[in-house]
Amino acid sequence: MANLLSSIPDVTLQIWKQDRVLLPENDGHLGELSSGYVLVTASVGAGIPVIGLSVKGRDEYLVVKDVPAVEAYVEAAKQPKTDRNLARLREWLERPKEPNRPRVYGQKVGLEANPRTGEPFVTYPGNLLCLAEVVRRNGGVTNQVRIWRVSLVSQEGHFFVTVQRAYETACYTACWWTSYRTGHSSPGSTSIVKSSRPVPDSPTRTKLS
Repeated sequence: MANLLSSIPDVTLQIWKQDRVLLPENDGHLGELSSGYVLVTASVGAGIPVIGLSVKGRDEYLVVKDVPAVEAYVEAAKQPKTDRNLARLREWLERPKEPNRPRVYGQKVGLEANPRTGEPFVTYPGNLLCLAEVVRRNGGVTNQVRIWRVSLVSQEGHFFVTVQRAYETACYTACWWTSYRTGHSSPGSTSIVKSSRPVPDSPTRTKLS
């Protein structure tokens, strides 16, 4: 369990069934789950070059907004999606934040049921929380980016969490992390695209615009 949820350096992963923490077994098994939702959260330390992503398309991601504390994210997830609650949440997310603050990213995964058998399942890409880790070396950041995928998967009513380092690429916007960290980049509009142009020591190149 500890090894699985500590796979990403300086990131604490947690799995929640509504507001209850689930502790996966060594193989990631979470047990049988039904109805409601599961939260996948990632807590990132202050100044650590890791950001949350949502899947936009094949090997294409959008940077998502963060929240200051995991408890706040868990509480916000409980609220029904009324216009008033959504407006309050949007206002809260858009408040100015300190550049080197701790950050929490999350994915709310709805548990669906097969209409014929009643077996619960989850669907892609809503079952994924993705993270971009900027590789550090000699006390500084490099132009290498690792893409991690934390997934909730189901099999015959049983659920598992998996943590995978999907790939490592080079980005050719050298100041990307600095811009994001200092607040000069807009997380909601930033995209990360894995392209096919080769670079030295890496089979792919990543665009961060």
